[in-house]
Amino acid sequence: MGDFPRFTRGQLLALTVPALISVALFYSGIFSFIFAVPLQVMFTRHGVRHGMRVAVSTAAVLLVVHMVQVARLRGLTDVSTGVLILDALMPVGFLTGLVLFNVLSRPWWFRLPLAGAVALAGALPGMISLMGLTEGAGSEQLAAVFQALGVGGNWELWIDLFRQVLFSTVGFGMVAGIAVNWWFGRALVLRSRGVSASLRSARVPDQLIWFLIAGLALVVLAWLQGSGVARVIGWNTLLVSAFLFAVQGLGLIQHLLHLRGVGEAGQRMVLTLALILMVVPGLNAIVTGGLPLFGVSELWIDYKRGEHNEGYTEQ
Repeated sequence: MGDFPRFTRGQLLALTVPALISVALFYSGIFSFIFAVPLQVMFTRHGVRHGMRVAVSTAAVLLVVHMVQVARLRGLTDVSTGVLILDALMPVGFLTGLVLFNVLSRPWWFRLPLAGAVALAGALPGMISLMGLTEGAGSEQLAAVFQALGVGGNWELWIDLFRQVLFSTVGFGMVAGIAVNWWFGRALVLRSRGVSASLRSARVPDQLIWFLIAGLALVVLAWLQGSGVARVIGWNTLLVSAFLFAVQGLGLIQHLLHLRGVGEAGQRMVLTLALILMVVPGLNAIVTGGLPLFGVSELWIDYKRGEHNEGYTEQ
């Protein structure tokens, strides 16, 4: 039998510290959506091999902490142990998706939905099990939550709406989550090296417009016929495709600013401003609709993108 690999104290710290930070972020609640940023920092700074090791250690620590919580909650909640265990697959699937996005040598627009699909595969078992709890005692708990939020009316209607929104947006949520964690983790490392992260070269193939159209068609079909399956597939396809075109739209804005001589700092403000406007009521609708449409406009308008235009700026 071969010897087990030996790690020095420094190597063990390099594996466990990012894992512990990720676990702390995941269980923090407010910062859960960026819990995989430490993993992406390791991928960007130290390469694929070290990133894979950190991913394994992070998943192991998450599972251990989750099993401890399952043991602690046993007998204190109506949720079964099996459901609680399945719930641990969501962060593990998300980490697996981020690893896949980093290791595959394919265009970003191909890797991102694929990574999101892997993350979704990890999240669905727990989601389906938890949705089964929205009957009986689980329904009463959700009703209490709605009442605490000041939402009145038919509780069953609100619970059904909650189910529909959750399943219709979960695929988009996974794709957007992986993109956010990858971007922030990579940007942290590049900024420390004096390099600016840019979306100027972010483009999607023209054929992606058919996925956008297909998603919209399924949404309309579900609205006309009341098909739950068509609604879930349609909304997720529409939102993921729109997100990819929104990334292209952000890249277009940065490109146009570059052509007019705006520096890297000004170009970075585009993403910052977009994130700020996303939480401003009224303006968030303009951003969420405008960015994908601006990205789609490149199908018909030549914005002079490409390597031969990158060195040119209007003064």
